[in-house]
Amino acid sequence: MSGSVPSRAGRPCGSWTGDSSNWKACRNTTSSLWNNGCPGNLDDVWAYWGLNHSGARRGVHNGVVLNDLRQWTFDPGTGSGSGQALNNNVSSHRWTNL
Repeated sequence: MSGSVPSRAGRPCGSWTGDSSNWKACRNTTSSLWNNGCPGNLDDVWAYWGLNHSGARRGVHNGVVLNDLRQWTFDPGTGSGSGQALNNNVSSHRWTNL
């Protein structure tokens, strides 16, 4: 699996090959997401509002690019941060099947 690649101000911020419980330098600074994982089992991503896969979440299907996270919100009813914009508000992610 390649990883979920967030970016800020057009510059790559980070890339992962597995789950991340803390985006560290990329945490709450991300304005776009790209799920470029390899198609197959566990190729979709839950992006989380909180550290350690906590709080609200938003699913990002394999191959999807979210260019402007101001236009996307965390799913309603999924915990702290529900309904808030993803822009500058993602702290962790986990691979899943959506």
